[in-house]
Amino acid sequence: MAMTQPDVIETVRGLGWSVHRVAGGPECRFTLLDRMLTITPRVRTGSVQTLRLNPGVGTAAFDRAYDAVSGDRDRVTHPFLHDFGDTGTIRTDRLSEGDVRSACARILDWAAAQDLDQEVRRLSEAPTDSPGNLPVMHLAALALTGQLDRLREYAASFARGDRLGFVPYIDRGHLERAISHAMPRAADERDAPVA
Repeated sequence: MAMTQPDVIETVRGLGWSVHRVAGGPECRFTLLDRMLTITPRVRTGSVQTLRLNPGVGTAAFDRAYDAVSGDRDRVTHPFLHDFGDTGTIRTDRLSEGDVRSACARILDWAAAQDLDQEVRRLSEAPTDSPGNLPVMHLAALALTGQLDRLREYAASFARGDRLGFVPYIDRGHLERAISHAMPRAADERDAPVA
């Protein structure tokens, strides 16, 4: 008998992932060293069975920055790097537990190989007119890396009525929270020895 989505969830749970209910279905989480992985298993059955795990990876520090900037305390993870390729996708006549285990192992390898510092830098350089939740991710990356001057420039522009192309839901509160979150990090950078 082919595996169902609940079977997949139980297999993933057996591999040490925690399972959480979020909007849209179950989300599974795994901590690997300094990174937090998420997968959202989806099983489709047709002429072949397809399992999509939709892997993402982030960090606890980025989650804290994102929550601080957004003003939410939703306890949802905010992975900032996703693999939309085939790392977490299986197409087969009959999905097995071995298939799920193999996909999870590939996801762990993929996540371990990612340069998360580089991805945070990329987010900190994102354009201010980015769509979706990318503006919050951008501000979180700036806050996380202590880029206080840039955040203050944004706030000054907002005060002058120049929204810098930010989507309408971004307001002064987002900038104030980003500045507040960045302040200790900016101080850490000033006090750090020069290499």
